[in-house]
Amino acid sequence: MSHLYYRLTKTEDPEERLEDAVLYKAMHDTFGKGLTMVDMDEPAPMDGLFLGRGKNRELWQKNILGQPGMKYWEDPAFQNAITRSFVVTDLSGAEEEIKRLHAEGKDAFLKSTKQKHFVGRVDQGETIHEALDGMVYSFMDIENCLMVQEAVEMSYERRFLVMNGKVVTQSPVAWHLTPMSRSWIQEETGFSVEDVHFKTPQSRQPMISPDGTARMTAFAQEIADASDNPHLCIDIAIIGDDPSKDPMELIEFNPMQPGAVGLYGCDPKRVAEAVWDAMEPELRAAVAARRKGIDLETPERKLSGAEMVNNLPGLAKAIFVNNPEGLRDLAEDFDRLHGNDEDAPSEEDIAFEDFEFEDAPEKDDATPTGPEF
Repeated sequence: MSHLYYRLTKTEDPEERLEDAVLYKAMHDTFGKGLTMVDMDEPAPMDGLFLGRGKNRELWQKNILGQPGMKYWEDPAFQNAITRSFVVTDLSGAEEEIKRLHAEGKDAFLKSTKQKHFVGRVDQGETIHEALDGMVYSFMDIENCLMVQEAVEMSYERRFLVMNGKVVTQSPVAWHLTPMSRSWIQEETGFSVEDVHFKTPQSRQPMISPDGTARMTAFAQEIADASDNPHLCIDIAIIGDDPSKDPMELIEFNPMQPGAVGLYGCDPKRVAEAVWDAMEPELRAAVAARRKGIDLETPERKLSGAEMVNNLPGLAKAIFVNNPEGLRDLAEDFDRLHGNDEDAPSEEDIAFEDFEFEDAPEKDDATPTGPEF
């Protein structure tokens, strides 16, 4: 029977560690005994639904919500929402695109299509080789390895978590924020995190703009409606200084994998509630039963000594053809070691197969195998 799993992550980053713990707490509050904890050092299970951050060898895990290896730049929802110049190409194509942007008086923003590999600007007067430096060799002879974008000054970035096709929670992108910030922001400003904006990730000076939140949320939902992916992390920013009226720009998508995506001030309870709707009906029923304390696990039936003996290959049984009591002793030893109480097989219960054996050649007739002297 499948399980809903969560595994906490080993990390030294204080914000990530806190976010992970708070989300696990929300999951436990929501699912109780229906949530199965996986030890930090244990591999991710392959059944059910796994929540948490994947390790390197688990990047292609299938039983997760976040789409592994997401190529968001190929999603029509992304392509139709952006307004800036955006090209995915190889190293030589990237060099040509950067030259084109520079000729138009624009700087370029360069990013690897491989996650957390390379990101940087290529300002006018700078070449792609200067920007990449020694990393240039990691992009040689590889198709569609670089994203070249028009560098656009963006501010008031927000993160929207989409699950089951709907925006379930959101937060300003500010590095000092965690889900626990929700309470003190409400106390200090009189507004919820949803209506607070920060101009840059480093900023600690809040701007209150419910209208800006409303229009950015509507834009995020519009993008989610256009995407075939039901679970997305959408980052949107403002080109200007006023979230309530200045142009909005989609930055990127990230896989929406609970426990692996940065929450900032998002509401972990909303994420946990959305996980319930994301589960397959069979898993949902199993989690609901476990949450009520119903034990769904069927103990694995122990193999008896008699069954073990009867399942032995014919050649193994043939060893005991003249000593059936040896097989009985073997069965009894097996039951004793495994705590079984079944009777060992009698000689009549043991099926032997007839095997024809050729006698080994006499020594004088044997074929010589050593060196000749």
